[in-house]
Amino acid sequence: QYKLYQESKSSTISEQRIRALEHIGFVWDTQSAAWEERLSELRAYHEENGHSNVRTSNYESNKKLAAWARRQRHQYKLHLDGKASTLTTERIATLSQIGFQWELRRGFKTEC
Repeated sequence: QYKLYQESKSSTISEQRIRALEHIGFVWDTQSAAWEERLSELRAYHEENGHSNVRTSNYESNKKLAAWARRQRHQYKLHLDGKASTLTTERIATLSQIGFQWELRRGFKTEC
């Protein structure tokens, strides 16, 4: 209903209900919220370890972060290949700013 409301289409949700939900912290875009949560975890990882190179093979203490890092690397590869990717240029820049290593194997081009 919210999406319909945003698109100015017929919707049963009211502006008052939207405000009430937002007042209690309701998250409309769960995918972006999850991405931001993992980014926050990556920043904490960087603070603790001095780098942002989460290796998916040996990071058992936060499997969700390891899986997320693997997905970011895969999406980056798709982006470089000109294929459909969920990784935006803005997200690439954000990850690059904190030293995220796009490829953990040698010989892979890491610049966009």
